[in-house]
Amino acid sequence: MREGTSEKLAPTPMPWSAIIISSSLTALEAASISMVYPFMAFMIVNFDELNVPSENEAGTYAGLLASSFAFGQMISSPLWGWVADRFTVRTVFLTGLSSSIVNLIVFGTAQKFWVAILARTVHGLMSSNLPQARAYLGLTTDDSNRNAAFRFIGVGYGIGLLAGPVFGGLLADPVKAYDITFLRPVFEKFKYLAPCFTLAVLNVGALLAILRYCDVPHSRPRATETLSTSLLDEDNGFSTAAAAAPKSRPSMLSIACRPVVLLLCGSFFVDNLVYYSNVEIIGLWPAASPELGGLGFSPREIGLLLVIAGIFAPMFQFLGYPKIVKRFGLKSSTLFAMGVFILTVTTQGLATFILAKSLPMTWMFLILTEVGKISCIGIIYTGMFVMLNNCASTETRGSIQGIATTWSALARVIGPFFAAFIFSATLNSSMPFPFNFFFVFALQGILMVAPLLMIFFVPRSVENAQPASELVELSSEESI
Repeated sequence: MREGTSEKLAPTPMPWSAIIISSSLTALEAASISMVYPFMAFMIVNFDELNVPSENEAGTYAGLLASSFAFGQMISSPLWGWVADRFTVRTVFLTGLSSSIVNLIVFGTAQKFWVAILARTVHGLMSSNLPQARAYLGLTTDDSNRNAAFRFIGVGYGIGLLAGPVFGGLLADPVKAYDITFLRPVFEKFKYLAPCFTLAVLNVGALLAILRYCDVPHSRPRATETLSTSLLDEDNGFSTAAAAAPKSRPSMLSIACRPVVLLLCGSFFVDNLVYYSNVEIIGLWPAASPELGGLGFSPREIGLLLVIAGIFAPMFQFLGYPKIVKRFGLKSSTLFAMGVFILTVTTQGLATFILAKSLPMTWMFLILTEVGKISCIGIIYTGMFVMLNNCASTETRGSIQGIATTWSALARVIGPFFAAFIFSATLNSSMPFPFNFFFVFALQGILMVAPLLMIFFVPRSVENAQPASELVELSSEESI
């Protein structure tokens, strides 16, 4: 509804082309990130120069491998945000997809650890499709349809988290897993080429689709985001300024230092720190021997666990998320999801004790906690994406998503490495519960309290889009 009028605005039609492109690119990048986790520990053992005797000893190297993609993305995300704002997101999409195709093949054929690290780092360095897909969708939506459109980003992310483990868990080392004869010499030498090649082919398809169908919108007035010369009340959480007044483009630093942006990016940082440290552990802990606190799972069993959980998460994101947000609001839904997420990541390690009693009960417990964890992170991420878009102007959406992704990538550098380090140290120690293998799960739950508190102090004004050319300011007088 417009300020000062009683006129109701008709919902803007959904931009389905932009939704399909954005969710597909999100799925591909999520799959690129998650694909390595089912076979990561086994890949480390296969690098002869590392002299790692078993999967139980692969933790530190696995952490480095998992962090390398995020390290490259951390360095380059602000630059790609600048490119998207100054030129077009289409340029970013085409560069990212081209890089993904090449680096996936290089990674799948890597015979040395340093080659694998280099391929993953360059892959992250040249890819910023995940944040810019969100910026692109923000450009093509307004208040009337943004929440509905952004749930598809969550669906795409969930599908990527599902597809990655499918490719990585079920296609890794196909000669050993399925005794194949087709291209047997190739797959005997390059055990992890099959999942990488499959994902590279999908990236080729996406590249062709972007060339044909991606129309980049220019800045345009939207029903709920355009003001003429009216002023916004400070009680709404916005700066009081004439929207029609000409303004210079804000600098990257000034955007990053806005209080509400600091709160959102800080929360996004810890969310990713906890989530990707947990993803790293899910790749290592099930592969460890039960005598040390692991589950003794194979790559296929790890992949199957993530696939089963991943099937339910996109369904929940598509069907459940809109109803929850409509009933409780964006901020309250995000806070609730964070609370449930804390419960699931903290208790997940208890599966080791259940394994001693019943294998079926162990699988049920693992599936329940994985479904809860992935469903909650979908709500959290979607809420964060929408709030970040709402506190950015049309001209700065690419930049603000680039800033948020830099924080996210930094968390994905730190999280997997230190989670693997802590897990390896406690796995081989004789410390009592909860300071044994379970300590890393408890630590994740404790850390997750921080983003919950940050979102609590974010003003509710970010649930709606702000006027053109103004970033949302955190009002000191606004009630939580």
